Amino acid sequence: MATMTVRVPDELGATLRDEAESVGISVNQAVVTAIDEWLARRADERADDVFRTIAAERADLLHRLGTA
Repeated sequence: MATMTVRVPDELGATLRDEAESVGISVNQAVVTAIDEWLARRADERADDVFRTIAAERADLLHRLGTA
C-alpha cells in the first residue's frame, strides 16, 4: 500500500475531519473514497470520449444500422 502526504488548506482539513467523523469513518477512508470516485468518473469520461469519437467517425454506418 502506498503512503502519501497530502497538503490541504486548514479549513478544508477541518471540514474533512468533521464530515468523516459525522459518518463514522476515518479521514483516510474519506480521502480514499473521494479518490476512488474521482478516478471512476474520469474513466467514465474517457469512455464517453471514445464513444463520441467512434460515433462521429462512423456516423454513416450508425445511420444505416438505424434505418435497416
